[in-house]
Amino acid sequence: RIGEKHSFSSMEAAWEFGGTLQDKFGWTVDLTRFNLNVVLNIECKQGYICVAITKESLHRRNISHFSNTTLRATMCYNLFRLAEPMTGEIVIDPLCGGGSISIEGTLSFPNTFHICGDYNRKAVERTRANVDYVNKTKAQCKIGAVMWDVKHLPLRTQSIDVLVTDLPFGKRSGAKRDNLRLYSKVLFELAKFVKTGTGRASLLTYDKTSLIKALRSQSKYWREIRQFGVNQGGLFSSVFLLLRKATAVPETSSEESFEAVLQTDSASSIQEDEMRRLDNGDSTEKKSNNHNCLADGKEVSDKTLTEQNIASGATQDTKLQSNIVSVKEEMESAIFASNIENVAGDKLEIIAQSYHDSPDGTN
Repeated sequence: RIGEKHSFSSMEAAWEFGGTLQDKFGWTVDLTRFNLNVVLNIECKQGYICVAITKESLHRRNISHFSNTTLRATMCYNLFRLAEPMTGEIVIDPLCGGGSISIEGTLSFPNTFHICGDYNRKAVERTRANVDYVNKTKAQCKIGAVMWDVKHLPLRTQSIDVLVTDLPFGKRSGAKRDNLRLYSKVLFELAKFVKTGTGRASLLTYDKTSLIKALRSQSKYWREIRQFGVNQGGLFSSVFLLLRKATAVPETSSEESFEAVLQTDSASSIQEDEMRRLDNGDSTEKKSNNHNCLADGKEVSDKTLTEQNIASGATQDTKLQSNIVSVKEEMESAIFASNIENVAGDKLEIIAQSYHDSPDGTN
């Protein structure tokens, strides 16, 4: 049950649902030794009933050697459904782990060919063991598993039709601080080998922010078609469906050109973040940066900004003191004028009194 505005609890819903099944069909409720698993799911204002058709979860159907990052076969299948591989196409998983994506792809789409690899030797050995298990128990898998570096793939240009992979995101494998550089490099490297105009990519990641920034830096080669949210074992991840643009990667492109693009995008992202913080009035977060961006795009150090603030404060203090002196002078002038009027008034009263007391009316 999901939702906070329900007038009943999960136990009350289960009790009512189980009682209805027993009254309607005569089924005895048994939570441990059941013959049929019936589940009621309630999400806010919607509800649906699920009936399990297998006793074990389908995500274990193809894998014999698991790891802490093994992707469920059901999730792998959905990644392929989004990419829509067609007959005769070549599919690549450059970060294969245990090979669950490629194995599911070759079983669910038997007329496709799959290439997978990983930088970790144990991962490649685990993939080959899983492929051997499937070949013995089910069907022959059209899979080639090799050990390689995803940053330097030994492939022929324009030779891949579909890219499907589960990107590491720093929870169970890798480090999150390295995701932006890794994602950008993967997109840049695969752009050389995925066919222009027709190539597709289906990418799964938990670190959505890093992938969005990586796509921004490689927007010349990739276009985002759609984004899906998925619940990956309690982690709310995202699936990105991409299309390879018609722009080809120049043969002269190198590591230096990639670094230049990444640094340019990083600088642009920093400036955008700074402007966003300024617009939101987030001065605390602004002070934590080593450099601050001005409106004209130039960067100055915190020391320079501090000196400017001190000078500005001194100028304001000078103006304030000047205003105080001016006001003081005006007040003194007003008091002096008021005293003159009072003195003049007293003199006029004395003169009038003297004139009144004079017998001949003269002073």
